Amino acid sequence: MQINVGQLLKEHTGASRSYDIADISSHEKNSQHIQGTIDLLRTKRGILVKAKVKTQIEENCIRCLKTMLCSIYFEFEEEVFPQVYLEDQTTDADYENRIIDNNNILNLSDLLRQYIELNKPLKPLCKPDCQGIQII
Repeated sequence: MQINVGQLLKEHTGASRSYDIADISSHEKNSQHIQGTIDLLRTKRGILVKAKVKTQIEENCIRCLKTMLCSIYFEFEEEVFPQVYLEDQTTDADYENRIIDNNNILNLSDLLRQYIELNKPLKPLCKPDCQGIQII
């Protein structure tokens, strides 16, 4: 999921943009289940990304092992920085996925993937009273 933030980086601190995730990711494969909004706010050093995301992922029930769709909702805020800004700073692994490249493209795919992984259910159940694997 890529957004060109060149114009926003030229604007004053406090300038903002809002995007619908479906509009941004419509041409990407495996993104049909992702919905929500992304708000970008220009900061002194970079851009603050505020996202509200709703998605569905395939999981296996821990009792009966049937494949099912799990709904996940999460919100996050992350500050991302232009590559030029980070070249002046010490290299830090924390900034690895929060970089705006030299073409002013912000790629949010990895951040979204990480937050989806963090918000997956620990013990997904197909239904609350699942009886588990039935041996006949």
